[in-house]
Amino acid sequence: MAKHLSQINELEPTLEIKILTYEDILNNNDLVDGAIDCSKEVFQPSRESEIKYHNKEDWLRRIQNGGILVVAKMDGKTVGFTICDVRASESQKNLHIWLSGVLRSHQGKRIFSSIHKNILEYVKNYNSQQSNKDEKFANVTLNTGEDRFPSMYAFCKLNGYQIINTENTENGIKTFLQLPV
Repeated sequence: MAKHLSQINELEPTLEIKILTYEDILNNNDLVDGAIDCSKEVFQPSRESEIKYHNKEDWLRRIQNGGILVVAKMDGKTVGFTICDVRASESQKNLHIWLSGVLRSHQGKRIFSSIHKNILEYVKNYNSQQSNKDEKFANVTLNTGEDRFPSMYAFCKLNGYQIINTENTENGIKTFLQLPV
C-alpha cells in the first residue's frame, strides 16, 4: 500500500510514504535496505546493536505476524522509517511502534507526523476489515523516554497518547504509552 502526499509548493519535494507488510518486504529489498541504512544513520548503533536490531532478519521477524514497515522518501531518498510489530495479550491486540527515526537533516519537516498519520489510517482500514473483535487492534503503543527522546515524548502527549507505565532503566525513565484506536 503506497500513499503519496502532495507537494505544498513547487519548491518543496514530495514526501512519499509506503506501508509494507511482510509479503511486500520480501519483494522490495531496495526499500528495506534504504530503511535499514536510514536507521543506522539515525541511531549510529554500536556493532553489537547493529547486529541485534538494525538488520533485515530481525526486522522481518518482528513484522512477520502482522507488523508493518513504514518508509518515508523524499526525492527518491529514504528519510524516515518506522517498524511496527503486533503485541497481543489475552485481552487485546496492539500495533506497537518498535523503532522509528528520521534523518537529522529532515527533522522538523513533519515527516514522523506523516508516518504516524499513515499508521493510524492503516490501523483504521485493517480494523474495518476484521469481523472478529479479537482480531482488531485496540491501541497503537510505543515506549519512549522524555529525557532521551523529548521530541517523541512531546509528540505522543500532543497526539493523545496515554501513559500506561514507567520504568527506571540505565538510560533514564522509559515511558510506556498507548493511543486507543
